[in-house]
Amino acid sequence: MAAFAEAFKPARALLVGGDGTAVDEFLAQPVEHWVAH
Repeated sequence: MAAFAEAFKPARALLVGGDGTAVDEFLAQPVEHWVAH
């Protein structure tokens, strides 16, 4: 994530899977849930 952020300078980042948000939780929510917060 650090290398990605350094290379692309995103306004925000969301890690799905691994130690981030569980994949099933991510897929269960509409896109608006993730971009509105």
